[in-house]
Formats: sequence, C-alpha cells, structure tokens
Amino acid sequence: MSKDEFASEYLDKNLNITGSRHYLRGQDYQVGNDGALEIKSASQCGSNDSPGVGCSWGGIKLFLDQTGNLAVIQTNSGAGLIGIVPVASGSKYLSLFPPVAGSAGSLSAGLAQCPESHAAQRQREAAKQKVLPSFAVGDIVTPYRHYDATQKEFLPGPYISVKDTRWRVKEITDQYVRLELIEGEYKPSSSKAPVYKAGEFSTTFFSSGNYKAAHPYAGGPGQIFEEFKKVE
Repeated sequence: MSKDEFASEYLDKNLNITGSRHYLRGQDYQVGNDGALEIKSASQCGSNDSPGVGCSWGGIKLFLDQTGNLAVIQTNSGAGLIGIVPVASGSKYLSLFPPVAGSAGSLSAGLAQCPESHAAQRQREAAKQKVLPSFAVGDIVTPYRHYDATQKEFLPGPYISVKDTRWRVKEITDQYVRLELIEGEYKPSSSKAPVYKAGEFSTTFFSSGNYKAAHPYAGGPGQIFEEFKKVE
C-alpha cells in the first residue's frame, strides 16, 4: 500500500481475523497538522420500520497524549424526525492505552502487556486455562481420573464406562480425540447400549458441556487430555 492508504483487521476474542477494511486518505481518513489521525465511519440513514426517519454517523480520532499514551476518541451522532418532531443525539468516549514495549512484532504479546485491553485479559486467562496434549497419535493411553461437574474438579479414578481399559490414539483434532479400544471392555452409561470389547470398537471423546463452561479456554479436547494419560 502507499503512504496515503492503510488497512485494518477485525479480531474476535480468540484473535482470529473476522474482517478487514481499506482506508484512503482524504476519503476515509485525514491527518491533522498535529499528527492526529481522524477516521470517518460510514453514515447510515433509514427508518428501520419505525414511525420516524434519521441518520447516524461517527468517527474515531487517534493521537498520542503528553505522557505517550495512545488516546482514542470515538464520537457517535445522529439526527432525524419522529413524526414531525426533530431529534438529535451525540456521544463521545475517550480511551487511553499505554505504550507496549518488547512485543517483537507479535500482536498476542503486545495485547498481553496492555492492561486496559479486554483482549489482553482474555489472552492471559486463555494462557492459564489452555490444556496441552498429554499424548500423541499412536500412543497407548488409559483413563485415570474423571471430571465432576458438581464439584467442578477432577476426581481420582475413571468413569465406570472406561474402567480398566486401554486405548490407542488414532486421531487428535482441535475438537475431539479418536481412540481405539485395545484392552478391557467399554460399557456405555446407557443400560440399553451394548458392551464393546477390545479390537472391535473405536470412538471419539470430547469435552463435556459442563467442562467447557468451567474451562472456556481449555480447548476442545482439553478434558480428554486431563482424564487420560500415556502408558509408558
């Protein structure tokens, strides 16, 4: 891009890119004599099935304050008619972001150092809760504990359905772990379900809804990584 244009990207809570926008100088933004950057937002007009009609617009101004903080002023305005009555509204918000040093060009590292960033808070929480794989494809694993939804913690001993079993890891994804039964019997909790024997059964295991609610950043198969261990 040239010096008169730039692009921005929009991130979700997991720092995945969800969209982008291209800006042209003079059309979408301008730079003041003091170096402040003013970005225009698209105006919208309509009635939205209401008895009135109106328009809204806004903008963002970015500049460095005297202490080196990034200051962001967001303005929103609107005007219209409700019947024959003219109405107008406006708001302005100021946010300050301290300098981020030592990020080495990493967005994740930079956000983690910014105390006013909600993304930074989620980043820190995600780092604490993330459960790394405790085994790999091809390993032999056995269950040794289970998650108790009432106490919201792991208790010793596996679920009865997988007690005294061993499994071969066939596949690991970001949502589940597929295991093949190689020793013991798998007894589903349902009384009507058959009992599966070693050598004739494989299935996928994934985190329960209760586990995910208590550990939203642990990852899809996080519970499995914490309930099964590799057999050495």
